[in-house]
Amino acid sequence: MATFHFLSQYIWPDGGPDGILAEQLAAHLHDKLGQDVRLVGGTGTYRPTGRPRPQVPLVHLNHYRAGRRNLVATFSQYCAVSRAFRHYIDESVRPDDVAIVPRAPPTSISLPRSIKRSGARTLYCLQDSYLDILREL
Repeated sequence: MATFHFLSQYIWPDGGPDGILAEQLAAHLHDKLGQDVRLVGGTGTYRPTGRPRPQVPLVHLNHYRAGRRNLVATFSQYCAVSRAFRHYIDESVRPDDVAIVPRAPPTSISLPRSIKRSGARTLYCLQDSYLDILREL
């Protein structure tokens, strides 16, 4: 069975919209359709929230955390997250898996070659499409 890998820079316990939308779709695929899913993100939080931990497997990747205090720090963190995602893809994504990548720059720009090398299928720019996908499932 293929595994769905949702890659988002910030995931639970962060409250960012990309991570929450990825979490909702992963939970639907896991709970309602019995699919194997992984919600994969970096460490740290940008928008702290008190919501409960989702009931899907979470993978927090260790990487350099610079915060968003200026453009250089933001860019440095984007590069670190991209490296962590590439390493995760090389180690954990198998042929016929599905990698779901939001449109955020650290993931949508730098990961296509890594995903293609793994043999996985990729869905991009889902932030605008999550609700439509859920309706179709």
